[in-house]
Amino acid sequence: MDNFVPSLVSKRTGSFLAIEIDIDNLPDEYKPRWSLLVSKITKKWIENNDFKKPATIWFWGCQSVNFHHPHASWSEFIVPLGFPDTFSQYLIQQLQHVGGTAARLDYLTPRSDWAILYHVENGQVWQQIDPETWEEVIDPKKIKEERKMIRPKSPEEIAGILRQIYKKPFMKKISGDYKISKDILREIIGGRRNLKLANIIENVRLELLEVGYVLVDIEDSVLIFNKKQISRQRKVPRSTVKEYIYVVDDDDCGIVTEADVDEIGKNIHKYIPD
Repeated sequence: MDNFVPSLVSKRTGSFLAIEIDIDNLPDEYKPRWSLLVSKITKKWIENNDFKKPATIWFWGCQSVNFHHPHASWSEFIVPLGFPDTFSQYLIQQLQHVGGTAARLDYLTPRSDWAILYHVENGQVWQQIDPETWEEVIDPKKIKEERKMIRPKSPEEIAGILRQIYKKPFMKKISGDYKISKDILREIIGGRRNLKLANIIENVRLELLEVGYVLVDIEDSVLIFNKKQISRQRKVPRSTVKEYIYVVDDDDCGIVTEADVDEIGKNIHKYIPD
């Protein structure tokens, strides 16, 4: 969400309650996505307590021996600021409940290398995408279920959307040619993930061509530009490519003369569609 400006909660002095999570010993299903587990627990607590105030969850990771393993393991320290103490108690109880997850309470002093894990405001959980952009955290399973229920758009509808995007201002340009990733395009299409994207892109290309736009499929993206842009490109003169042209005359099996090449060039528009 481009216009969301969070009221971050931070603390520079003193000590405060933190939760240490034993990441190396999380159940396998949560190891690569431990932060989503925290967001899910946070969202549930917010809903149960109708919490609307701003609050920020900070985190910091390091090697730790606090869980008394034979060797040091990786821990993430979560510091919730702006929440009541009941939130920390709820969070650690839920973490311990998930497959016996090891988690403990501790008191820490502020560090300069802490980062923002999540921010809570107006009853929603937000994550920072870049220094100026924040996005509401949505459960991936919920997105997947909703996507299954969405009817995939027709090639005509998709082409219409791509034409609208062409006219939108972004990346410091009022409008014009653009590149869009296939991941985003798939979300625009809707429906199930197993749709044959290549077939859909080809049908959309034909729809756009009819209304004066060109779609070019390049690896993980597609390019959209106006057909009128073609007239602005350099036009290759025949003299530049003459050395590459070798035409065989079927009538006499000989090389066609230069005059024949010129004649072919004059009439080539008959064989190439507009």
